[in-house]
Amino acid sequence: MSSRFGTIAWKTTADGARKLVIIEDGAGARRFERRFLDEALAGLSDDDLADRSVEFDWTGGRAKRIRAKGTAATVVAASWPAATPTPQPARTPDRPVARQPPRHMAPARPARQATTAGRQRETPYRAPDPLNAFINPYGFIPAPQRDQSHEALGDVGGTLTDRGRLSGHDRLRADRWSGTIGVTLTVATPLLLLDTAGVTPDKDGHATYGVLERMVPPGAGKGKAESRPHLPSTSVKGMLRSAYEAVTNSRFGVFTGHDARLGYRMAARDGLASIPARVIGNGETAEIELLPGTTPAGHQGRHGAPMHAAWLPAYWTPEGSKHVRSDQSDFNIVMPDGSRPEHGTKVRAYIQLVQHHRWDRRSDTHTPDFQLWWVRSLAEPGQEPPRVPLRTSKQKRASWYEPIGPAKVVDGWVCVTNRNIDRKHDERVFFYDADDDLRETFELDERLHRIWHDIILGYRNAHRPGELKAPTDAKGAADAKPAPVSSRHLLLHDDVKPTKLADGDLLYVRLDARGEIDSLYPVTIARELFSVAPINLLDRSLRPADTISELSPADRVFGWVRTEDRSTGDRDSSEGGDPAGAWRGSLRIGPVVCGQSSKAAVERFEGRGLPLAILGQPKPGQGRFYIGTERAGHPAPLPSGLPKADWFVSTGRMLRGRKVYPHHAGLPKGYWKEPTTDRTQKLDGGRYQEYRRPRKSTVADDSRANPLNRDGTAFATQHSGGVKDENRNDQNRSVNGWVRPGTTFTFTVDVRNLSEVELGALLWLLDLDNACSTGDGAAPGDGPRRFHRLGLGKPLGFGSVQLTVDPARTDLRTGQSWAEYYQSLGPEQRPQDGFPAQARDSVDTFKKAVAPAGRFDDVPHIRAFLAASTGDPSVPVHYPRVRPNGLRVDVPVPPDPRGRSFEWFVQNERLQEPDRGVSLPDLAAGALPLPLPIHPAKER
Repeated sequence: MSSRFGTIAWKTTADGARKLVIIEDGAGARRFERRFLDEALAGLSDDDLADRSVEFDWTGGRAKRIRAKGTAATVVAASWPAATPTPQPARTPDRPVARQPPRHMAPARPARQATTAGRQRETPYRAPDPLNAFINPYGFIPAPQRDQSHEALGDVGGTLTDRGRLSGHDRLRADRWSGTIGVTLTVATPLLLLDTAGVTPDKDGHATYGVLERMVPPGAGKGKAESRPHLPSTSVKGMLRSAYEAVTNSRFGVFTGHDARLGYRMAARDGLASIPARVIGNGETAEIELLPGTTPAGHQGRHGAPMHAAWLPAYWTPEGSKHVRSDQSDFNIVMPDGSRPEHGTKVRAYIQLVQHHRWDRRSDTHTPDFQLWWVRSLAEPGQEPPRVPLRTSKQKRASWYEPIGPAKVVDGWVCVTNRNIDRKHDERVFFYDADDDLRETFELDERLHRIWHDIILGYRNAHRPGELKAPTDAKGAADAKPAPVSSRHLLLHDDVKPTKLADGDLLYVRLDARGEIDSLYPVTIARELFSVAPINLLDRSLRPADTISELSPADRVFGWVRTEDRSTGDRDSSEGGDPAGAWRGSLRIGPVVCGQSSKAAVERFEGRGLPLAILGQPKPGQGRFYIGTERAGHPAPLPSGLPKADWFVSTGRMLRGRKVYPHHAGLPKGYWKEPTTDRTQKLDGGRYQEYRRPRKSTVADDSRANPLNRDGTAFATQHSGGVKDENRNDQNRSVNGWVRPGTTFTFTVDVRNLSEVELGALLWLLDLDNACSTGDGAAPGDGPRRFHRLGLGKPLGFGSVQLTVDPARTDLRTGQSWAEYYQSLGPEQRPQDGFPAQARDSVDTFKKAVAPAGRFDDVPHIRAFLAASTGDPSVPVHYPRVRPNGLRVDVPVPPDPRGRSFEWFVQNERLQEPDRGVSLPDLAAGALPLPLPIHPAKER
């Protein structure tokens, strides 16, 4: 790159201000920024810089590496204004200037690592106050690194001709177990079996489901057919497979959709670094043009510099705009024809400089915080906008917009991101000032395209289908205040590719210390991307199998289908020399039959049914719950207070494991009675009615009014007696009935060619030591009862079921025993003992394979599984929530009718407060799940 030459000189702008520029030899004035001064010049005052001859490089529309004429360039200080310069090595041909890698390079920059130096101090777990303690509805079974060569619990290994631990399906192996296991399933807490066929949500997006039932013919041809609850065999098999994967520490059966980096919302203060920009052109000639307005890039919010983009009033209400207008006219700005400005429209704007003062509730005064340009009128390009003065008033408990400077006419583009938050009242105009043009351009290369792709994909992955809200009246009357909707970049039509930038697109950019584009964003306060994707934190020994040779115990028993696209995967498609993409399992679940008719087994609800509480959406980006610190191949909770940027890093981190829903133990006797009656605000036996959604709050969701009752003991809810009091919308669903506790189902498990360890793991899961000997000296039935979880609503306490093996319906034999049976010519007789001691002993064989030198129950992933299946009767289980202001200190926090479990996570990230930044406790830390603290709500 060739150097340019010039002289630093003073220039007087149109408003009379003086600033330093570079008068380039043979050209005009070039603006510059102090942060690009050579260290020899950075420490000089403005007066000392004037009239100096300099040499500089012109890159990205900026004068950079500015040094005295005839001298070599050195690395410049990265801050502005310049403080004490930091000595840097001189740039030489063999030692280039070190470039700070962009934050979101795709493929990702060298991933951040957790190092010993400067590692966050780990704090031991501290139990919260019992009144402010809760168990999260889900936890994780640790998934430590696997020994793939383990004799019993490792992978298949070998080749097609020698598959080691994998037996085929062509014959019954002499040393393997085959036969039928009779199982009884008993419902412990109500079971939700939903009949999803033909269900149509109402106008509010709320769906109501009936119980899934089937007509069953009479036994032995006698009597009449009757309706019974229908539990699909696939549901039982899925429940058993998940548990089998966990206790054998097998590979994950499915782990798709986790190869993209997740994101997190940046801090509001980081939004000051965002600079408005637009795309010019397409293809290889495309560029990004920065539109910083009247404030140089990097100076927004500093030294009183106004915001880059002008504010465009768009969603002000007549009541809310009383203090910013002097008459009864609409304060929102429209085009000359009365229409609302559309996104991307080029306009000519009349703007006014304004000082914003926030209302400080503590001092009861207005405090100046930032300056902005406010649009007062718009016109078509080339036309003159009307001069509309701004007259505001100063009112208590409201922001004050004080006109402080000259108004001007500028050119720009309207940027509409939609009213994505309730209190938003302005859109933006990206503009440039012809009298002091600060625009500059950068090449839109493939790297930036990939950055944008990753950012938008991260946004879309953070929302589930049906969650996005589109505007219902995009071109309605100008005085209408639309309801909050999703951001514009989330609502594009299917034929539009939002992950690809095109000519005219408006966006925000951030520059690194060298003045190069570091990242791109669709909004000012946007989502940052983590350094690595979740798949990078899952050990390869745990990733779904790619070949037959990689099949783990769960794959061999329950079956396997390749989930990874071989053409795009990072593993050699010829690895193991096996092109097969599926394996039929050695287990089949027979028909599941309910032992009672629907009349006895189903409890039905009249009217519109029971409105269930809101079920939370998985948030894998919440690193304090989903990510752990690696400790000798095992995951441990992240240290308290660890910054977000250190969650997903390349080393020292691993996924917490397999999600599980702890049993809700210790529920009072009447907990499931009269479910349609709203008892959510009444304490009964130390528990609230967590499974039902409370009636609507007496205050609006966006209101700052006190949501509590007069006594300060609960939330105030509507009780007029009408159906309109109920909280039914697209956030929850209703049910017309459930399967009663005590209902029994029977089924058979047919197995073929299971090894002794594989059979032992299955038999243990079919009993969980509830009846069989524990193998550790305890008598059958000793200890707490343990449960599996099945069906919908597990976070709300539904679907705890208990399994028991029925010896009378069980016929298990080795292949040798079956051969002897078929060789016999005598009459067919049922064996005297279809559940022989040798089969029962396989449970102990499995336990010894898991814990060859210790107690089975002390192995971390087994201990966590047992803790989840047992539950803690002394602590309630519910989603995170905060203690509202004004609630009596001696009262546990009841469910909030407005939802708002997100507030707990917001308060948990207030790291300046004590006992914040806590991580999800380890299920393997003890015999019972450990609780989390309820944080106090934000003061209002």
